[in-house]
Amino acid sequence: MPIENIPQIYLDDKKETPDLFVYDFKMTSDVVKSKVNLGMNMFSFLQVGKKQVHFAGTSVAVNKDQSLLLKKGNWLWTELLEAEPSYYCKLFFFSQLRLVEFLEKHTNNKDEVEDEDPYFIIRNNAYITSYLISLSTISIAPSVFLMNLHSIWF
Repeated sequence: MPIENIPQIYLDDKKETPDLFVYDFKMTSDVVKSKVNLGMNMFSFLQVGKKQVHFAGTSVAVNKDQSLLLKKGNWLWTELLEAEPSYYCKLFFFSQLRLVEFLEKHTNNKDEVEDEDPYFIIRNNAYITSYLISLSTISIAPSVFLMNLHSIWF
């Protein structure tokens, strides 16, 4: 089974990876335990379907009412259709530099956390739904404008 380099396979310019990147991922068939080299940290805002992430002898699953934050690294992903004939999630990628900047700006705790789980599950709420709608709305904007907006939000 080949290893997918994500988000690189979704970029138009394969030579340059932006610090922030949004991608609408859609598919029409189940994918079970695909090997992924995740090159950036990522939020997976699941909209339709079910996602499972397998690592270190365990796995976690999310549905359309949840979103998943994943640390960059190697993963096995399973993406399943449910009642709908397609799978859809909005992927929000961000670099380690952006993560550090965000944490320095919004936290007071400067202590380094050791060996925490490389994922975090959040329940979707009205704020996340509104955020996703705004991302979809501005996705037709010029890329320079879009990068500036992503920087403000993150």
